Amino acid sequence: MEVLVPILIFIGGIVGGLYGSMVGSAGLIGVPLLILTGLPIHSAMASVRPAAAILELASAVRFYKEKKITKELFKRGVLLGILAAIGAFAGVRLVVSTNEQNLRLIVSFVIMFMFVLLLNKNKWGMKEKTIDSKHILPLTLATLIIGIYGGYFGFAFGTVITLPLLIVGFTYLQSAVIGRLAGFMMSGTATVMFMQEGLIYFPHAIALAIGYAIGGWVGAGIGSKKGNPYIKKLLTMIIVISVIKLLIDFATAI
Repeated sequence: MEVLVPILIFIGGIVGGLYGSMVGSAGLIGVPLLILTGLPIHSAMASVRPAAAILELASAVRFYKEKKITKELFKRGVLLGILAAIGAFAGVRLVVSTNEQNLRLIVSFVIMFMFVLLLNKNKWGMKEKTIDSKHILPLTLATLIIGIYGGYFGFAFGTVITLPLLIVGFTYLQSAVIGRLAGFMMSGTATVMFMQEGLIYFPHAIALAIGYAIGGWVGAGIGSKKGNPYIKKLLTMIIVISVIKLLIDFATAI
């Protein structure tokens, strides 16, 4: 039975990586799967981080290979990545006053609010728009806050970071590219910090990382070829599942 555990984690990682490369939330599979294998919740959340960093890196490299990463997108991705990394540092270290379950509830409502905005703006994310200077401050603040959330929970970071990018005028594909670059820096920062805390269980993390890398490579290739309409449909599905999970986590803890 012990031999089957890394195989199960590897297969789950491939599935998570397929959609995680485009719209994030690979943790939908990764975290519950590691908990299912017997890891404590804190160790499971920590062990997902190095796998997530590998997923983001593999996806970014595939997007680069498909010529979807322009110099401008790379620059924006790195800048937002630095902000997300700062937020992740605070998220891992900060002793927050907000109850964990209440924070999940808050995040679920934020996601739903942004999702409603996207549903009412069918043309958002389909064509690139000019990013004005007025968008810089809101996007900066949003990235810092999402980085804190990512460092604290990790779950749904890739999905949440995509939403403000779409709102300010990036396409779905551009948002996916920027999200993977920012996600790599955020997840990398969180990984180093969780390593220092001794919470990462590397046998499971490595099996998940290999699966994530394969799924992420394939998923980024599919997203590059099918474009914005496909990513929009996938994002819609993942947002609904993410919100349901967050609300269930909140309800079961009451």
